[in-house]
Amino acid sequence: MPRGKSLIIRDDQYELPELQEILRLADKKKFKIHLIDSGKLNHLEIETLSAVPFSFYTADSVRSDFQELALLAEVLRASDCPAYYFLQTEISEDSPIFVLPEIFTTVFVSSREKPRNLELLARLSEQVSRSGSNFVYYHHGNLEEKLAEIGHKRCWIHVSNKFFEEENEMLVLDLLKDIKEKKGHLVVHIDRSQSYYFLKLLSDHGAFLIFNIPPVEHTSKLYPLEARWLKKKLPEQAFYLYKEVMA
Repeated sequence: MPRGKSLIIRDDQYELPELQEILRLADKKKFKIHLIDSGKLNHLEIETLSAVPFSFYTADSVRSDFQELALLAEVLRASDCPAYYFLQTEISEDSPIFVLPEIFTTVFVSSREKPRNLELLARLSEQVSRSGSNFVYYHHGNLEEKLAEIGHKRCWIHVSNKFFEEENEMLVLDLLKDIKEKKGHLVVHIDRSQSYYFLKLLSDHGAFLIFNIPPVEHTSKLYPLEARWLKKKLPEQAFYLYKEVMA
């Protein structure tokens, strides 16, 4: 692998000594390791790994004991290993994440598998933002005005243009405006062809564009816009493992 690249692995693919050796070599060759938690390792075993920095990705479906998870997050923080937390189960008003969101670098939520209560997510995003952590929400389905309520500072809302209709393009722009006013971020995944004019407006008004369509011809008006956004990097804390994928 070229130096400086990222490697995503699951912790149950290897024994602990093998993981230690992988991390040692990665540090030597300047690879960035993203370790996906399967629940196999306890916090003491993970502490032995954290002698070398890596990013740790876990979920409430993997570790249901939040107190144990908080202890693990503190161990990682002490070693400068960012901890990322995916909320995959149902969220309620008394979910423990509302109490200690600051122990994670980013909290992720997606509506891919089940619809989410946007009012509850807005409350959670505000709590996460106040704590100094990041909040990332992947919205699958038609856009709603309530989405803007989630867009607090350090909050990233991912949407796909395959859910945009021509008649609600103004809704998208108004949503973007409201999110930017609250210092949030809108990430638009371009998963189907759309007019250059509209995509240029999204770009000019502060949306982050991720082009997932086949490359356009050099003669197309869209080509310079696509080329510019393909070079831009989204911060690691703003997406779940793969920038192009709507998690």
